[in-house]
Amino acid sequence: SALVRFCFMKSLHSTIRMNTKLAKWIKSDGTITEVTPKNGKDFTLEELNRFAGGYIEIIRPPGNTGAIMIVNEEGKLDGLPVNKLASAMWQQYCEPGSPRAFDPVVGNVLLCHNSQVQ
Repeated sequence: SALVRFCFMKSLHSTIRMNTKLAKWIKSDGTITEVTPKNGKDFTLEELNRFAGGYIEIIRPPGNTGAIMIVNEEGKLDGLPVNKLASAMWQQYCEPGSPRAFDPVVGNVLLCHNSQVQ
């Protein structure tokens, strides 16, 4: 719903703006869980693979927010479901009418600050 999306976006902006070490695991079923790296600083490749459910791809929303999304590299090929919340966040940062704005994000996503991935 629009209210859920608004609350999610407000939370996203405050997390990125404050550069906190909290990341958000956004599942395609709409579940959002705050997570932190095991070592308290940055996520290991094993952790990233677990959150994305397979091989990872890092996508950077347009703009210089520091936010990145860790997605399943083969998610679209594997037919993973559209992640509506992650797609809404992605679309907010795209230029209106840009082809990128119509490219949905699929599967489970880890949303974090780029400093949390080495």
